[in-house]
Amino acid sequence: VVCCYPDCESLLHATVPLARRYYALSLPHDRWYMRAYTAWENRRRDRTGNPFRTFIHPPGRIRALLEEAGCRLLGRRLSLAWDVRLYERPDPA
Repeated sequence: VVCCYPDCESLLHATVPLARRYYALSLPHDRWYMRAYTAWENRRRDRTGNPFRTFIHPPGRIRALLEEAGCRLLGRRLSLAWDVRLYERPDPA
């Protein structure tokens, strides 16, 4: 889940080359209600001393990074909170 990592670009650069054929990811929608919920959750964790934080990254940047790596979108499922995507990597042969 991309939202658990503060630097999505580094995460994608490190993990996309490891995928053999498919690359799947889930990310929270970049919408006002998800940003508000994430901010509330992060404040709650801070008050309890929990260092874990969640992040909402720009979905357009994530898509661009995957397309730059040669991946193409195969499918996408949406819920109220989540955007789940399946990409196919180019054939290395």
